[in-house]
Amino acid sequence: MGREAERDLIVVGGGIVGLATAVAAQDRGIEVLCFEAARPGAGQSAGRTRIFRHRHERPELVELAVRARREWERWEARLGHRLVGDEGALVAGPDLEDHARRFEAADVEYTEVEPSAQRRALPILASLGETALLDRKGGAIRIRVAVDALVGWLGERLILAEVLGLEQADGALEVHTSEGIWRARRAVVCAGSGTDRLAQPLGVELPVRHACQLRATFGVREGLAYERLACLLDRRDAAASGVYAAQCEGRPCYTVGLHSSEVSLPNGTAPIPPAESLSPAVERTSRYVAENLPGLHPEPIELRLCRTTKLPWGDDAFAAWQEGPLTVFAGNNVFKVAPLIGPLLVDSAVSDEVTPELAVPVEAPA
Repeated sequence: MGREAERDLIVVGGGIVGLATAVAAQDRGIEVLCFEAARPGAGQSAGRTRIFRHRHERPELVELAVRARREWERWEARLGHRLVGDEGALVAGPDLEDHARRFEAADVEYTEVEPSAQRRALPILASLGETALLDRKGGAIRIRVAVDALVGWLGERLILAEVLGLEQADGALEVHTSEGIWRARRAVVCAGSGTDRLAQPLGVELPVRHACQLRATFGVREGLAYERLACLLDRRDAAASGVYAAQCEGRPCYTVGLHSSEVSLPNGTAPIPPAESLSPAVERTSRYVAENLPGLHPEPIELRLCRTTKLPWGDDAFAAWQEGPLTVFAGNNVFKVAPLIGPLLVDSAVSDEVTPELAVPVEAPA
């Protein structure tokens, strides 16, 4: 395939954010193409499950989560299939009063739950202490169902090709791929751990830190119901710096991750961490399961390494940058808000100005 006619918009990256952006553009009548080097959703969007949650440290992120939840519901109505479970998300930790205030300010539906109610929501649980919060509109996201739906909505506008680089030429962008060269009036790059490599030659320096995080999946013990298990967000242990966990749809298993299992990578193209750096993380995760989730077998049945791209002003931070006709997006823990980020990236691209929701905070460190 050779040089193609100029398009309105090209989206680089077929993870959940790239697909959501391309679908939002398509829905507005914008001539769009989305490029993905591998199977859609196989990069930072990979896995069996993600958590939709309203728990965030910053009030503006709680409010964005409320808006994103409505977008998930619109996708569900369009697809005719549930994408976010209704089992809820249990929140535990020393700062529950602060979370409760943020929930109330954003009209998030929640309940304070004592130990017996905690176990009703999560039958595999021991106890989270005297009180936890149940985020009633939290739940496990059906990753593959969501990704497959977006792929189907895009149809032939999704092209499986590796984007090798972008160049500005004659007032437009040339997108050089393994399948040919395309021209576009504008482009949005949201290619996960490969974003900074594509953005840097065009003058966009991203302050991202690359890392790898371990997630382990454990089997539910025989005789326990597994069809409806609340998600878990446990920050009681400062040493572990937080635990997040969710059920796998249709399978008797539960995926658990510890924030302390993160291993930094020296650069964006680094391979997986050395095996000796992973064994302690597996042991810590299994120990947490044995002590706190006795309804699970403590030996993992599956291990997954997940690439992360974190910005320096928060674990849940995300932002967009612009340079001429190029809009670049980066962030972490964004699956849950992707249905909202997609339209915001289209707004940013077509207006040539990053929307306030995606702007880098004024106080953000460089």
